[in-house]
Amino acid sequence: MGRILGWIWWSKVVVLFSMISIRKYKKEDLKGVVHVARTSFRSTDPCNATKAGMQNYLDRVDLRKNKERLSKKFKEAPIHFVAIDSGKIVGVVRDDEERLKNMFVLPKYIGTGLGGRLFEKYELAARKLG
Repeated sequence: MGRILGWIWWSKVVVLFSMISIRKYKKEDLKGVVHVARTSFRSTDPCNATKAGMQNYLDRVDLRKNKERLSKKFKEAPIHFVAIDSGKIVGVVRDDEERLKNMFVLPKYIGTGLGGRLFEKYELAARKLG
């Protein structure tokens, strides 16, 4: 019985995993990327940051306050990919000129391997850039 349930669970993860596509960021992705960043950041362990530090980050990725700055930063990132599931952005990875800057996955997708796929895509692009 345990093997059957394990296979059913695993097959759902494989189906979920295979239905998600990863592509380069487009300017129309801004709202979805900000949603993923804010949602993922809010779900992090609050012990890893002060309340003021968390609020500072959430303010920096607030479209109402910083739409132009965010749009420019996201568009200018040398590497910026989004993960799409059923037409919605569910993960993102982005760098600046020197290093990996952000990688976020919606809480629902944690444990599916999506973060690993995003990182592999990032790493391949970074190697091509040198």
